[in-house]
Amino acid sequence: MKVGILTHYDVSNQGAQLQMYALTHQLEEMGNTVCTLTYRKNFDFYPETEKRNQISIKSIPYIFKNFLLKKGIRLTWHNTKKYLINKEFRKNHFSLCNYATADIDCAVVGSDEVFSIECGANMMMYGHCVNTDYVFSYAAAFGQTDVDLLKKYHADTLVRAGLEQMYRVAVRDEKSANTVKALTGKQPEIVCDPVLLYDFSNTHVKYKPIKKKYLVVYAYDKNMNSPEEVQAIRQYAKENDLLIVSPGTYHKWCDINIACDCLQWVEYIRNAQAIITDTFHGTILSIITNCPMVIKVRNINTNKLNALIKEFHLESRAIEKFSAENLTNIFRQKVDFDSVNSIWKEKQKAGLQYIQETLKQIQEENRK
Repeated sequence: MKVGILTHYDVSNQGAQLQMYALTHQLEEMGNTVCTLTYRKNFDFYPETEKRNQISIKSIPYIFKNFLLKKGIRLTWHNTKKYLINKEFRKNHFSLCNYATADIDCAVVGSDEVFSIECGANMMMYGHCVNTDYVFSYAAAFGQTDVDLLKKYHADTLVRAGLEQMYRVAVRDEKSANTVKALTGKQPEIVCDPVLLYDFSNTHVKYKPIKKKYLVVYAYDKNMNSPEEVQAIRQYAKENDLLIVSPGTYHKWCDINIACDCLQWVEYIRNAQAIITDTFHGTILSIITNCPMVIKVRNINTNKLNALIKEFHLESRAIEKFSAENLTNIFRQKVDFDSVNSIWKEKQKAGLQYIQETLKQIQEENRK
């Protein structure tokens, strides 16, 4: 079958790129021809975000003011390199087609926060105007969007209509499932993120290895920079003779900052002694590579990250207050990766079954 994927395809974010790679390759390994569906993202509710995420001539004043002047030339240069690396990665790994004109048999919306409307409502993410009669979602999420926010922006009717006409709906977390239920009265399935769905164990790429033992810090540039956090992590690393490495994001206080693509990012975490992260996909990478982790939950991702921690029984890996002592205490506790891997395999099995059943049903209907 010819399958189109609707997701956040053009963001310079390791997790977003990796989940798109995972879903694309999983569908291809099932015998499908896959393309990534392009669209013009809506930023009407938060126009400033467009200048940060959609690089163009209009972005130059924003970048100069908010990156070069506020954050410095090193961070700006690092993010420029990362942007170019991700752009080249997309060029080499994905086939792009417009959502309204693509020659496809069906479209899958997902994964990540594709149902979110924080910046603007994107109608195609709810199946509107996509060039196929068969649109379903896989591990779609609302993020911090709830019914109240949908009503505030008068988007609840748009979203409800799209969800009701989708062939099948599967979301990534319980909060998103509850939002779908509140809008449509129907209970969607909950399935795992594509990075958990796909088997990366045999996916290896060329990268520049680090010869000394190291600790990975993976957090967005604006996070993990408070004096308390920096001091605690540096002290812990010193006490354990570890370099501090930040692959994919920039933190001037780390020993090594690396601009890399999402597959190289996997390699750096796979070969680390441990990871400290406050992100959803950073936590998923620690799970699939069996890398001991410490997780900080922040108010920007409480819904999805808390759900993930709960699903894999990783509550003991969450840190409230940063200190070298607290880091030591958490890392001293061994992660029960046998249990983690067992949960992971069950979720992987359920996710694969959902996709296989959905594509089979669509294929059968197309034959009628």
